[in-house]
Amino acid sequence: MNVLISKYRRFRQDPNRFPTILYETPNAREYLIRMKCGKMMAEKPQYKETIEMAPEKAWPWQVLVEVKNGSYCGGILIGDIWVLTPATCSDIKTLYFGVRNVQDKQAENVQTKAAAEAIIHDDFSQPELESDIALVRLDSAVSFTDHVKPICIPAHRVDMKTIARCHSTGWGLPRPGAANTPGSLKQLMVFLMRQSVCVYMKKMANWYTDKRNLCTETKAGLQGDCGADVGTPLSCIVDDAYFAIGMALAVPVQCETGWHPNVYLRISEFSQWILYNIEQHLKTTG
Repeated sequence: MNVLISKYRRFRQDPNRFPTILYETPNAREYLIRMKCGKMMAEKPQYKETIEMAPEKAWPWQVLVEVKNGSYCGGILIGDIWVLTPATCSDIKTLYFGVRNVQDKQAENVQTKAAAEAIIHDDFSQPELESDIALVRLDSAVSFTDHVKPICIPAHRVDMKTIARCHSTGWGLPRPGAANTPGSLKQLMVFLMRQSVCVYMKKMANWYTDKRNLCTETKAGLQGDCGADVGTPLSCIVDDAYFAIGMALAVPVQCETGWHPNVYLRISEFSQWILYNIEQHLKTTG
């Protein structure tokens, strides 16, 4: 099945229009509220500064995106038919939900879907990876189970000082230099880096970041988002629910070592664009 790559549904973000956009997207906001997002049946993880296997039923919004070239990306389930993934991963073959191990995509709790449409952000550019985000509409709705649930997205810019609990998750191997074959889902506690430090450190690595990005670090110097983890969520607790604060980017030096912290796309900077496109779909489908 060929995926419709939308290049006509454009929405250029303008901070001055933010209150208007909130008013213009009541159906989209109500739709996301009905999804009862950000809850998982697994116990909340202990905050250990070590990479560990994710327990059963943890991170049910994690999506495995198989690209037509044979590679894998991550994705973020935000509604029963909506997934966020990088624009660089939008040539989609199949999406898998509830995957614990990439080598076992036919497991009992896994749901498989095709993409009906991939809406690419109008400011996306390569090789800079500016605004590297796509909103994917599934060909049919997933069924919410203990293994498949949506995560919340911030409706406005979040005060990072209020966030204390964040986890990076993914199927990639945790250490660079090993065979780059994704395996079981893992989790790692991470800390949000001050924006000024993030910008400075990435500048030293010849990589430009701005307010649309954020960086994370670990206190123990462990490796973070590598391999198949591009597009996976940065899941943070906000008011007893998990929010997707960031989405991992495929920057040239993605694994966190020395001067190279992990870089995420800051989802709150794109929430207006997400709401707008969901609203447009709801208007056309009634």
